[in-house]
Amino acid sequence: MDAGGWTHVSGFYRDSKYWWYNFLNQTWSWVGVPYWHDFANKHSKRTIILSSPRNLWEGEVLQVDFTNNGSKDHTMIVTKKTSSEIYLTYHTNDTLNRSFASISVAYPKAKWVPHLVKTTF
Repeated sequence: MDAGGWTHVSGFYRDSKYWWYNFLNQTWSWVGVPYWHDFANKHSKRTIILSSPRNLWEGEVLQVDFTNNGSKDHTMIVTKKTSSEIYLTYHTNDTLNRSFASISVAYPKAKWVPHLVKTTF
């Protein structure tokens, strides 16, 4: 998001209203899945939640609650899209272009939170 033009929002690092990093520290919204969601969607309004992950395009964000317990667990970036599939990249296990279909089969109880990333906000 930083490389894509999102500007930093200065403030207390534990508050999800803020989003920044430097060589000494970063906000929780910079590194924490639920805090990023709160910053991006609730406070800064830099994303819009869509109804389906299949509506995402390259560069947009998919978050997941693996156990559907109300807590978002992971964030992934759409890095490829075909007419029938989206592909996701993430760093937990350094994964590049894994299909949404293969991830969703592995986690049948998951709740998906697709974020349309606004270009202006």
